[in-house]
Amino acid sequence: MRNIDKISFPYRAQTHLTLLHVVAESGAWAKHGLEVDYNFQISMSDAHRAVTNGEVEFIGGNHISTATAEGKETKCDTLWRWVQNGKVDAAFLRAPAHLFAADAGLKIIDIEPLPMIWYTTISSSLPFIEQHPDIVERFLKGMIEGIHFFKTQPESSIEIIRERYTNEGRLDHAQATYVYQNLAPLLEPKLYPTIAAIANVYEEAKRLDADASRVNPMELWDLHHIRRLDDIGFVDGLYGSQKSDACSAQDQKDPEYLRDQQRRWAAVVATVKASGESESGDCH
Repeated sequence: MRNIDKISFPYRAQTHLTLLHVVAESGAWAKHGLEVDYNFQISMSDAHRAVTNGEVEFIGGNHISTATAEGKETKCDTLWRWVQNGKVDAAFLRAPAHLFAADAGLKIIDIEPLPMIWYTTISSSLPFIEQHPDIVERFLKGMIEGIHFFKTQPESSIEIIRERYTNEGRLDHAQATYVYQNLAPLLEPKLYPTIAAIANVYEEAKRLDADASRVNPMELWDLHHIRRLDDIGFVDGLYGSQKSDACSAQDQKDPEYLRDQQRRWAAVVATVKASGESESGDCH
């Protein structure tokens, strides 16, 4: 019997928990002999220190993006409350924060998703990766299988989100369904970041530090671990010949597919509005 390896995997933005709870509850990490402590947040400055000195093995979502401000939320003071209290004029919010903001009476404006690395980049240290390639592979397999569960087991995933994601308040079934429908199309089954997403992060990095322009952005992304899993057919073996709902990057570029997703989300929003479980039906 394989020994259980204990892994620390803090997140940078609490919204990542909508995926991570599902990955953990699906048993994907446990299947590969890992006990992953993922349910705690870490700041950007602490993230760099902790991964360097070995306090944590991996960090989720520690990449520069135009939504970095969301990582500055605290457990007691979310960004939409800053708007409510007049501290800022507006804020970018991801589901389900905007649902709670709408219930509080704030105006919600839908915008198209920016090209992002969605849920989630995985950072580690080179010494750890070189010394523990087996753990790295098992950890990535767990993430990939957890995403497969998320995409192919919608009802189970929605129930896990409803039960486990309580950081910003209790979700009813309709709200948890909205969160699921919002996230599922964005998850990349093979974990590859898109070129547009890398370019977006790179431009933001240059804005924050001009010296970043001296670096080829592709130098900063180590994809050979997921490339190996791709080459051996690990992901294709999970999905088989079935085309999973909202799986491929090609789908996400297809106008008809996008219109279909918008229709689905509109139906979910209508359900949320009509739900008697929500304190307010004004969600959008």
